[in-house]
Amino acid sequence: MQTIADKLSAFPDEDEAIAQNILDAYRLIYRLLDPEGFGFAVSAEVRDAARVVVGLQPVEQGLYTEKKSQIFFQGDLAEGS
Repeated sequence: MQTIADKLSAFPDEDEAIAQNILDAYRLIYRLLDPEGFGFAVSAEVRDAARVVVGLQPVEQGLYTEKKSQIFFQGDLAEGS
């Protein structure tokens, strides 16, 4: 986060509002990943999307891709019976 803040501090003064908006967006993204922030309030899929935005690998795919497959599979069984 400090690296981002340092890069944004190099923005010209007339772009200070834009730089602040970018910094606020990154803070929100990191709060989505923080269990003491919004981490437990959002789904695994949202946390993985936030990870990708900040350059990390998604690590919770199994929590939401398997469920979608199971729901689809169970729906097929119900229709076939």
